[in-house]
Amino acid sequence: LDGEMKQNICFVRLFVCVLTVQFGLHAETLWAADTSEPSDSKVDYVQKIKPLLGLRCTTCHGPLKQNGQLRLDAAVLIRKGGDSGSALKAGQPNESLLLDALLGRNGVSQMPAEGKPLNPKEIDLIRKWIQQGAIAPAEETIAKDPRLHWAYQVPKRSPVPSPQQA
Repeated sequence: LDGEMKQNICFVRLFVCVLTVQFGLHAETLWAADTSEPSDSKVDYVQKIKPLLGLRCTTCHGPLKQNGQLRLDAAVLIRKGGDSGSALKAGQPNESLLLDALLGRNGVSQMPAEGKPLNPKEIDLIRKWIQQGAIAPAEETIAKDPRLHWAYQVPKRSPVPSPQQA
């Protein structure tokens, strides 16, 4: 590879790492395409499911935008669901709206709406997680809308204090 190509690759990797830190994803899951799990192992939400949903779903179902009032960036919000109800039924993948959307079945449009669909290994991983009870940490942090950060608020003039009588 020539110098410019190497520089471009480094820039892309740096950009992905910055996005990884910003959205709480794990960098190793971005570089590794292996989403397979041994058939008898527990699916780790933090290591496998959250990064997968973060990369493929949170553009339309995350802190900035919630199509159908649905957020998929935290397990508690996935359970809460959106306009159509809960996105999953723990232990019942075939009754889960999330899988209906990923597979485009039962009258639900296939998601993601933009970009290529999840591959069969990724869908099987989500199916297995739901089948195992959709276990996730109770203390998971829910990201706030970054537009609410103080730096993006319009400054307001404070009232001028009145002088005290001496």
